[in-house]
Amino acid sequence: SINALKLLQFGLQDFGINLSTESLIYNKFGKPSLKNKDIYFSISHSDNYIVCVISKNPVGIDIQKYVNHYKDIIDFFSLSEKKYLEKFQSSLLLTKEFFKIWTIKESYVKLIGLGLHKKLNTFSLLFDESKIIDNGRIINNLQYKSYLIEENYSLSVVGNINEKISFKFVDIVELTS
Repeated sequence: SINALKLLQFGLQDFGINLSTESLIYNKFGKPSLKNKDIYFSISHSDNYIVCVISKNPVGIDIQKYVNHYKDIIDFFSLSEKKYLEKFQSSLLLTKEFFKIWTIKESYVKLIGLGLHKKLNTFSLLFDESKIIDNGRIINNLQYKSYLIEENYSLSVVGNINEKISFKFVDIVELTS
């Protein structure tokens, strides 16, 4: 988590913010935010990667390395997501699609600040439009984007539909120096 804070500090420099002079506050579900700034961020890590997204709008990010034992978790997805996953006969394709859905759902619950206190079957992905349906309605101002980082990692970001996402890769040596 120290390297995650260093990555956040590194990214906040682009917004003219020095994390060492700012206060982090946490909501009742543990979501951190900057106390006196209209800047939003989200952090995730999995195995060898730490990722951070920073925005002027609410945002969520998740990265996940593929693991073998995940099929029981599908039971926690929405009915439409379960049906979508049933289409994949290939184990590799099923794994990729599962972790794509998982990281999008994780990103969304981070964006809304509830984390896994929000049940994963209470909202669904609208796959053909990169949208999220929550409480029976499409969340129009949000979109999701997913990326394959390596052959066995999925990364997803949920944020404002009009916001462009750009990546900056930082080597751990640069981050810790």
